[in-house]
Amino acid sequence: MDKTKEFIKMCDCPEIQGCFQGWEDGDFYTVKKGGGAGVIFVWSTGEDEPPEMYEPIWLPRQDQIQMIITKDYKTTLEMICDFYAVVTVDKPMGFDRMFDASWEQHWVAFYMWKKYAKAWKDGRWKKYK
Repeated sequence: MDKTKEFIKMCDCPEIQGCFQGWEDGDFYTVKKGGGAGVIFVWSTGEDEPPEMYEPIWLPRQDQIQMIITKDYKTTLEMICDFYAVVTVDKPMGFDRMFDASWEQHWVAFYMWKKYAKAWKDGRWKKYK
């Protein structure tokens, strides 16, 4: 699971946070405010949900990102083939600058590219023209 500041910044956007469906056992998150700001937490069943006043940021795992994307494809194989084509061919979206990125970063970037035509550049999502 990617716990880097870069991944946290990538996930701290309405497009990714809008995919959040409620806390499930094993969900990762951090908070923007309070004593735990910047600390990575793992939510467990039976715990209270993170208070909204701390502005929690859900950090999706790779499997969760893939489940979100899968809805747009007929088969998992079709999704994987599209991911491969985008990663290896579509240079404008920024994958050529992501050599040290985690799998979570690649899948979030793929989702943002396919769904919103946005690329991760200079520490923020930018609409591709």
